[in-house]
Amino acid sequence: MVTRQTRNPVLASELDRFIDAQVSAGTGASADAVAAETLTLLRDRLGRSVAATPVAWPIAGGACGAAIRAHDWSATPLGAIDTWSPQLRSTVNTVVNSPVAKVLMWGADGLMLYNDGYARIAGGKHPAAIGARAVDVWPEQADFNRHVLGEVMRGEVMLFRDQPMTLHHDGAAHAVTLDLFYTPVHDFDGSVGGVLGTVIDNSERVEAERQLARSESELRIVTDALPVLISYIDRDYIYRFANSFYEEWVGLTPAQVVGRHVRDVIGQPAFAVRQPMMNRALAGETVTADARLPHRDGGDRASELRYIPRIEPDGAINGFYVLVFDVEERVNRTLQLERQISHRERAERQLRVLNETLEARVIREIEERRLAEAGLAQAQKMETIGKLTGGVAHDFNNLLQVVSGNLQLLGKDIAGNARAERRVSNAMAGIERGAKLAAQLLAFGRRQALEPKVVNVTRFVRGMDDMLRRAIGEAIEVETVVGGGLWNTFIDPTQIENALLNLAITRATRWRGAAS
Repeated sequence: MVTRQTRNPVLASELDRFIDAQVSAGTGASADAVAAETLTLLRDRLGRSVAATPVAWPIAGGACGAAIRAHDWSATPLGAIDTWSPQLRSTVNTVVNSPVAKVLMWGADGLMLYNDGYARIAGGKHPAAIGARAVDVWPEQADFNRHVLGEVMRGEVMLFRDQPMTLHHDGAAHAVTLDLFYTPVHDFDGSVGGVLGTVIDNSERVEAERQLARSESELRIVTDALPVLISYIDRDYIYRFANSFYEEWVGLTPAQVVGRHVRDVIGQPAFAVRQPMMNRALAGETVTADARLPHRDGGDRASELRYIPRIEPDGAINGFYVLVFDVEERVNRTLQLERQISHRERAERQLRVLNETLEARVIREIEERRLAEAGLAQAQKMETIGKLTGGVAHDFNNLLQVVSGNLQLLGKDIAGNARAERRVSNAMAGIERGAKLAAQLLAFGRRQALEPKVVNVTRFVRGMDDMLRRAIGEAIEVETVVGGGLWNTFIDPTQIENALLNLAITRATRWRGAAS
């Protein structure tokens, strides 16, 4: 039994003025009587219009609209379609013609009326689910549906974003992710007659997001394993991706890099230099360049930059990928190799010069060796002569001592004989000259100790003229030229005599003929 509730309708202002006018004109006894008569006329006219032009209902609605029209609703708590309230009929017509999956759960039992979009979600449970209770159609979600029906039938609006569910149909369990919107539908008396549900299947999107997340995870695993700076920068120069190598290079984790401007990560000076290349990448050009980038250790490192534009299917460029290779070691190896090559080339040049001059150098070395051998032979010869001269001078000096002693004794015997004394004096002068010669020969033979003293070199050299002439022979002319103002020298006279005599004899031996 259906109990009708008393209603106090609110009429439009035009209708209120019409009723007041009819009462004032005496057409009706009261305003209620005029309103009742008006409604009676309106009902009669609508009844004749519906009877004259019967229309299949709900209108259109695809396969689900046809199924609702064909369903025997008289056996359900809803009763025949023509007994449904205008609110129910209007809502059902809206549901079946909606392009979005919708389901109307009417009454306390939540009898289901839905459209073709929802039928695709129901799968094999369609069309049996039309007119059935929601808790019976989806027993695996019975608790959820009871909760929703209870809350919304009390006038609440409920929203579930990306709600994971498991739905059983077609003999299998299907994991789905849905956006669910539940709105109360009020009947003609203002009470909540049912729940209108809008269902958006996000399963494909969520699965795509999961796959994308897995792909990003795999991408990060790969990029984090590479000793290369890898990132993605959008048109506003904001990092949208960065691998873990940024922490080693600039001291920032990927989380600290992503979302920041390039200028804030690499510094204003480096950004000012790189921005023109970034603009070329945003224009669609792949850019490769060598540069030095600041490193967290406070220095700069040689780097190879690559900016690769990301071109969308429609041709748009929303950003570019960044690859930065650390080539510091490679550059150092290259410089070292260049230095080695330079050293090798220099060695090859020196070897080539050596080969080109080898013959001349060998000839020169041989000549120098021959001269050295000749000098050595001459030195050995002079040493032998010196030894011989020393021996002869020693013996000669002994003989002079005997002669000198006898002359001195003779001088005593001839005392008073002027002529004899003169002759003995001349003989003693000869003895002195011989003694001097013996001393010189002993010095030449290196048998006399050094006795340095102050010597006037000019007078000393001139006093050697006779000895030099006798030593080198008459074929060579001796001319002594000395400089003026020479200082006295502290030297052993016999050593300077020895040096000059050796020099004169050596040169005379080489000339071997008349010379000066």
